Amino acid sequence: MVEVTLYQPLITSPKDNNLNLHHESVPAFIDRDPTGAELERFRLLMSLHRYGIGPGGVLKSGELYPFWTFIEMAFAEAFGGVHVPAGKGTYDVLLPHDTNPKIMYGIQVKSKGTWCGKNKSRAYVEFDNANKTYLDGLHRDKVRPAPPVWMNPTSPGSLTQSQKIGNSIMKTQHRTHSSARTGHLGLTSGQTIDTNLGKLVHITWSHNSQGLYQYFISCWDYNIKVPYWRFKGAHPKARGGGSLWGYVNSTDHDDEHVASWNFASRGQFKWFPLRSSGKEYSNGGKPFVVEAGPAGGYTWADIAKNLFPTKWK
Repeated sequence: MVEVTLYQPLITSPKDNNLNLHHESVPAFIDRDPTGAELERFRLLMSLHRYGIGPGGVLKSGELYPFWTFIEMAFAEAFGGVHVPAGKGTYDVLLPHDTNPKIMYGIQVKSKGTWCGKNKSRAYVEFDNANKTYLDGLHRDKVRPAPPVWMNPTSPGSLTQSQKIGNSIMKTQHRTHSSARTGHLGLTSGQTIDTNLGKLVHITWSHNSQGLYQYFISCWDYNIKVPYWRFKGAHPKARGGGSLWGYVNSTDHDDEHVASWNFASRGQFKWFPLRSSGKEYSNGGKPFVVEAGPAGGYTWADIAKNLFPTKWK
């Protein structure tokens, strides 16, 4: 059985004190921690890429890893959910309420092969690429110009302009999440998503000394908050000049950003939460490690021969 170590954030509201009140009526990650058995199922499913099953890739170093679509499908299978096809909705996985078939919960599953920030203290979450949606939001909120252009952080009006843009981005993000309540792909007739309890689950992975894929699981609320925004750089092409940068506190140093929106290219929104700000699931404080797979590895030819012994020529 997998030993589970949880790194929990400080309790900041009465609601947080009641996290386990509804553990019998909600699925894992929503208002309860996943069980050791559930985490072990996920680990074994993640191990399938070592057996040639599921979409995966090979690093230049020769190490194997599962693609993000593989991770989403393994997550849905392990925790009893429905996988939503790529790019077709706000959430990647829908988890059903344990007793009410009309209620579903949304999970956005992300993965990245690195920690970031000072002392590797932050997760690196590629949140979305909803550029058109964000630009439409800027038009809605009458923020000009749209798309934005860089402003020197020392210029008068720079802070006001960056804050207007950032507020619009967060407003659009929250509206998008709320609108996923009905009509989301994966829902059946009469079902709705409780968007207030949506979660972001992040897989931060690497390889151990034996070349085996290993990972930590982190979880945060999906409706994130980034209250302060500013421009960076001495000129538009300086490092950070093509993005708007978000902060938890107005006095945070430039390098302590918690989010960025790349308005100059593709409009990607990235989030960099402190590792300690979410719940982290691990194998006794160490990463989960997948099974090694067949001795000597595998070939597709061998797999095909075993699956179709009478047809393989």
